[in-house]
Order: sequence, then C-alpha cells, then structure tokens
Amino acid sequence: MIHLRSRRLDPLLVLVLPGIPLLGCPDRAPPVSGAPGPAPAPAPGPPPPARQGSIEGSIRFLGPVPPPLKVSIPADLARFCGQALEQPQAVVGEGGGLSEVVAWVAGARGPLSAAPAPPPLDQRGCAFHPRVVAAAEGGQLTVINSDPLLHNVRTASPTDRPANVAMPITGMKVQIPLAATPAVVRLTCDVHPWMVAHVRTFDHPYFAVSGADGRFAIRGAPAGKQVLQLWHPSLGEHQVEVEVPEGGVARPQIDWPAR
Repeated sequence: MIHLRSRRLDPLLVLVLPGIPLLGCPDRAPPVSGAPGPAPAPAPGPPPPARQGSIEGSIRFLGPVPPPLKVSIPADLARFCGQALEQPQAVVGEGGGLSEVVAWVAGARGPLSAAPAPPPLDQRGCAFHPRVVAAAEGGQLTVINSDPLLHNVRTASPTDRPANVAMPITGMKVQIPLAATPAVVRLTCDVHPWMVAHVRTFDHPYFAVSGADGRFAIRGAPAGKQVLQLWHPSLGEHQVEVEVPEGGVARPQIDWPAR
C-alpha cells in the first residue's frame, strides 16, 4: 500500500513568472464591488415646442342679408316668448360683421386640453343662446333653462346616439354629452320645435366662433401656411388660406359672399 503524504508549499518556493498567470486565476482582476461603472446615457429631453402663432380674423358678409324666419307663438306662450319670434338666417352686425361662424385650422392636430371651454347654452325667451357653439370632442355642454316653462334638449349627431333630457324647472342645469368624434350636433326642444342650436366638435384645439362684430381668435395655431375652414349653419362653408407667422399674429380679413 502506498501512502501519500501532503506537503505544504513554502511560499518562498512559489515562482511567479511575469506575463504568465497562475493556474485557475483570471488574467484580470474582477471589478471591485461598489466601484462606479460607466455613466448612463442621458434621458431624452422633451421634444422642442411646435412652431406656433395666432390667428385674429374678421368676417364680413357681402350682399343682401337673408330675411329672418318668422315663428308664430301660441297665445298661451306670448307672455313668455312674445307675440312673434324672428329667427335670423344670418346675424350681420354693423359694418357687415358676420357672427355665428365656426372657424378652424383644417387638418390640424393638437392636445384637447388646450381647447377653449364652450360657453353654457341658455334656454331663454323660447330660444337657445348662443345658437352656435364650438367645443372639443367627447366633452360636455352645460345647458340652462332660464324660462318659467318646460323645455327639453334633444341631440342629433351622425356619429353618436341621441340624448333627450327634460328640463321642467326654472334655473335647472344639465350636462349634455357631446360627440366623441368631430361632428355637427343639432340641439332642439320638442316642446318648442322652433328652438334650434348647433354644436360643432373637434379633435384639436384650434377653433373659434365669430362674435357679434364678426371677429374671432385662434391662439397657438400651427405656424406656416394653413387652410382656414369656415362653417355657418345656414350659409354653408367657406375657406381661405392664411400664413401664420411663428410667434406672431395673422389677421385675415375674410369676405363671405352672399349666395
């Protein structure tokens, strides 16, 4: 039987040759735990802001103003609504300013959070005030009944299911859901069928409605050459090209010819 006896190597007898690693040892020392590694790549910053400007335009109606439509009021409503009610086909102010025109930048894209809030729609004197509203898609419209009469609000849209809400109390307020896609929503009152209003909804914030003097303003519009689309519930559509200066204001003077 052969007995093997272990021997400890004398540290002085261990020969280390330069350039030749010891058996089983890596040729490079592992990184020390906690030592700083390579710097991470910087996170991408926010995208540069889009080029923007503003549009402050005015719309002038050219030609004879269409005569208003006259509505006969039932005798029991005369003390609330008057003997007769006139519904103008076009509201033209001093100097020809055309109101109730919806203006928007065609083909624009932008955050709906920047869209102007629509004004409340008031049922007053057996009519809607205002008769034309612009709003962001998918929002809500506040409707108020200021008459001591029973009203209701019925909506009709080519894209959404209709809504019908009764408003029997003076001062009552309701929230009407608006179309979830760009559309024209028609609002009526079944009790008083001559009451009509229109709400046009958009998938961007670059829209406005002209006031009594025919003026409108669109803030933060995309800069560059743009197509300004115009719509009126009785007069139809019209469009013009406008150059929006970056950081500046375009002031188009728009003539709307009578048809």
